Amino acid sequence: MLKYCSIGSGSSGNCHFVSYKDTNILIDAGLSGKRIITGLEEINADIEKIKGIFITHSHFDHLDFNSINKIKKENTIVVAPKSIEEEISKIEFEKYIYLEPFDEVTLDNINIKTIPLYNNEKQFHPRENNWLGYILTIDGLTYYIAGD
Repeated sequence: MLKYCSIGSGSSGNCHFVSYKDTNILIDAGLSGKRIITGLEEINADIEKIKGIFITHSHFDHLDFNSINKIKKENTIVVAPKSIEEEISKIEFEKYIYLEPFDEVTLDNINIKTIPLYNNEKQFHPRENNWLGYILTIDGLTYYIAGD
């Protein structure tokens, strides 16, 4: 069964939980570690089973290094835009996957396609940064999670 929960969304921090069968992922980790852990507990999600953390872009409300260090486990992988590789590599993960817009990756039974994340109305979200939104295809249904 698919389970989705927005643990937080907005300028104070972003984090989305997606679970399907035995695969649990977070998209963005821009809240405090405590808030993410509490949010997962509130929906009975096991933090030990977070397989991947997908980052849309490097703004503080989407990427909090302290929080990631609190929630990541030994086998957690990170998926992030190639354009923020230098920043992400500061965190120790078992595996890193860096993607560009229009790349595709499958994590167990979740197919993930990336699309460009930008906003022509905001100078701090330019297209040339190659930040990512994620399109998830799960059991024939498609879901889109934009970072902003």
